[in-house]
Amino acid sequence: MKIIKKELMDILQEKSFVSTLFMQLFLIAFYTFAIMGILAVFSPTGHSISLQVISNQDLTDLKEILSENSRIRPYYTTTEDMAFDNHDAVLYIEKGSTTEMKLHVLSPRSTYITSEIKKSLQQYESLLRKKSGLPALEINTILRENDINRLASVSITYEFTYLVIIPLLIFLPIYLSGVLFIDLLTEEQKRKTLDILRTAPVSYLSIITQKVTAALIISFLQILAWVLLVTTRGIHISNIPLLLLFAFIFNILLVLLAALITVIFKDRVNSHILYTIIYVIIVLTKDLPINPLSIITKLAMG
Repeated sequence: MKIIKKELMDILQEKSFVSTLFMQLFLIAFYTFAIMGILAVFSPTGHSISLQVISNQDLTDLKEILSENSRIRPYYTTTEDMAFDNHDAVLYIEKGSTTEMKLHVLSPRSTYITSEIKKSLQQYESLLRKKSGLPALEINTILRENDINRLASVSITYEFTYLVIIPLLIFLPIYLSGVLFIDLLTEEQKRKTLDILRTAPVSYLSIITQKVTAALIISFLQILAWVLLVTTRGIHISNIPLLLLFAFIFNILLVLLAALITVIFKDRVNSHILYTIIYVIIVLTKDLPINPLSIITKLAMG
């Protein structure tokens, strides 16, 4: 316990810890201003939609309808030549006894894009029904301009909150706990104070374990504080117990990774570099069987 208390005091005095703590506080305090900035950059107003239309059928009527919508830039390809480029959305059209249309939105502006394309598709549906002698449908789902912009703003705010803010406030303390452990252990190795601790009736494994415990305590308290603070800002977070449990387990694994790297390399710079590279790969690689970023986001969103 004495080693844990000592490590906690050392962590609280670390400049990197204090600076990162203030950065996270700043992020939460100015969350509203950050959202306003994001909306200013990604506002749908004035942004055109790149739509790839994939079909091997005659789409003369749809082409005419889409050409009347100045916000949509359609690109037509066949099913034999599906040249995927950087489009905002892809529309698949298959004609048989009925016409089936499938829309896949690839851009973060999903609400705005879906609403805008839907207007043209509803016009196309009405035209097809008219040519087939079917009665026209009463369609009341076409949104007004203000509704589209408002929903797009809500979508961007929602995505920014759950894809950026919450994961950042959880993964940053976890990353920092590993960095602090590396700093503390390498500093003691450099000053030879670790050798003094070894003379005490405590095993080397016990010393490392208590250092790991101290780093975990600081990290978990940070995550818990941020989650509670974010909820007081009116941001709803679902599955908080599961979220904290997963964060704690992931934190244990990362701090143990930092401990292993430090024990092997015994050098602060090389340990930092290797730990950071592995951390980034684990968090940002989507192809992993268990992707921490995806899990945290889905748990928070509910």
